[in-house]
Amino acid sequence: FKFAGDIRRRNFDIIISLQEKSNFYAWATHYATLLKRTRPTTVGLDHPRTRAHYDHNVPVLEERHEVYKYLDIAALLGCPEERNPVLELTPPPA
Repeated sequence: FKFAGDIRRRNFDIIISLQEKSNFYAWATHYATLLKRTRPTTVGLDHPRTRAHYDHNVPVLEERHEVYKYLDIAALLGCPEERNPVLELTPPPA
């Protein structure tokens, strides 16, 4: 209850769940938005047991890498689509 209550009190504009099969995060999202006057938009990766808890469900293609699932969520939210993401890491100075 504490996690969901913390989300509720912080009054986020949007709640994004990257855990497609997690009933815990689906429930926390549902509780955090329940009966709120100003309700945040909720987005999750589509799964039969969690889809009812989100306003928007992003389809999950079988065998799709997690990075591309997350990019699909970003695209739904209007972010520019980058189909060949590159992660560049720079080590901190010694």
